Amino acid sequence: MTRKGLFASLVLMCLCCGCGGNDFIVDLQNGYRLWKMSAKEVCIAKPDGSLIIGPKIVLLDTDEEYIFGLAEIPENYSKTDGFKPGYFLVDTKKHTWDQGLSKDAWLIRLKTCGISVEPELRKPTRGFRPREIKGEVP
Repeated sequence: MTRKGLFASLVLMCLCCGCGGNDFIVDLQNGYRLWKMSAKEVCIAKPDGSLIIGPKIVLLDTDEEYIFGLAEIPENYSKTDGFKPGYFLVDTKKHTWDQGLSKDAWLIRLKTCGISVEPELRKPTRGFRPREIKGEVP
């Protein structure tokens, strides 16, 4: 195989296998974003681009005002940047958030926001779209 052919094969392999191609950004409500930067890093960013929840969001959902879910810190992940593992809740109108919550504390916090039934959390994917739910969640 020629050098040119080898280079073309490597480029094609990277494109097909997803060398960086699996990263994505999904717009959420009020300027917030879901940002997958690598297999270990799936974060929520504020409208100014600063990361507030992460480093790895494993489950989440939304309503018209809130983003909520579960984040973890992967093994051997060295930079925590103030992230706390556990359940989280982001108020996208007041630009405040709670993280590192136990499941019980999270459910109580959701109730204070008008979400009275435990949400069905979804995996963060390229096709994730915010839902507009309030009150009782199916």
